[in-house]
Amino acid sequence: MNEAPRTRLGIAAMCKSMPEYLDWITVAEDSGYDLAGYGDTQNLLPDAYVALTAMAMRTSRIKLCTTVSNPVTRHPSVAASGFAALQQLSNGRAIFGIGTGDSAVRNMGGRAATVDQIARYCRSFRQLVHGETSDYEGTEMRLLWSAPSVPLYLAAEGPRMMRLAGEVADGVIFGNGISQEVVESNLASVREAATAAGRDPDAIEPWFLTKVVLSDEPEEELWRRMAWTTAASANHAFLFNFTGKHVPTELEEPLRRLMADYRSHEHNQVDSPGHNAALVNDNGLTDFLGRRFLIGGTAEHVAARIRELAGWGATNLLFTAMWGDPIGYTKRIAAEVMPLL
Repeated sequence: MNEAPRTRLGIAAMCKSMPEYLDWITVAEDSGYDLAGYGDTQNLLPDAYVALTAMAMRTSRIKLCTTVSNPVTRHPSVAASGFAALQQLSNGRAIFGIGTGDSAVRNMGGRAATVDQIARYCRSFRQLVHGETSDYEGTEMRLLWSAPSVPLYLAAEGPRMMRLAGEVADGVIFGNGISQEVVESNLASVREAATAAGRDPDAIEPWFLTKVVLSDEPEEELWRRMAWTTAASANHAFLFNFTGKHVPTELEEPLRRLMADYRSHEHNQVDSPGHNAALVNDNGLTDFLGRRFLIGGTAEHVAARIRELAGWGATNLLFTAMWGDPIGYTKRIAAEVMPLL
């Protein structure tokens, strides 16, 4: 009888300073996490390239990934050169994660990239880190140094982005929920696109972004208290449309109101939870978004849900340590949940 695949855990954090980030990444590696995520959002966090370089020099095993960058604030030649250098420095542990753009773009007054724009960007990045010449937006370019290849992971919420991930990405970061229908349809969409493009679907590594909160309080109370972060998930996952995203029709208008009034400068900020949380709770979205994006409860309950997700095919989970004490949270998950897996 074949054994079930091992669940791998990744974690991202929002610390207050670079020294704290370096303490945190040491804890994450020592605790057994497989991947560390870092948001490329210049107004909310220290610069991602500087931070990941410092983290690479502090660690030796854990993989390092932007979760995620965007095509607006980073030209593909800048990203390719930066991550190729990080790949050399980290001895092959660098991963370039990219999406259409959320808080980083909004906080500089820009707009998220279209799917067609990010498709051109991803193809250019891949060409550059594979030693090829890229013609990007009418300019021909290449990296003229010994740049190693770098895996590209694409953040995908909707059908078009999932198809693109199957066509061009080495991995995919799903951010549109962890319900069974979402997990299974996401995996199927990427695999179908990869097969249609003549690629091996098993070569594309899927990661599911989820938020885990250890608590003894009833789930309904937990969902209400954590609404500030489910608002962030909803704002990104449903930003452009609801097509293929398993959203009940009666919740589409409340979600539109949430996204219209969402404050990007308070994006996932534990110190400023009020406004964005109210957009969830006052619009009747508390239960739907709580179930969709959070795993909350005791360590035993969390471990059971993780095993359930693995049964649906979600064996790589990316957590976020943003609940006040990122180092303590990272240690607690490792101490209480990991042994149960």
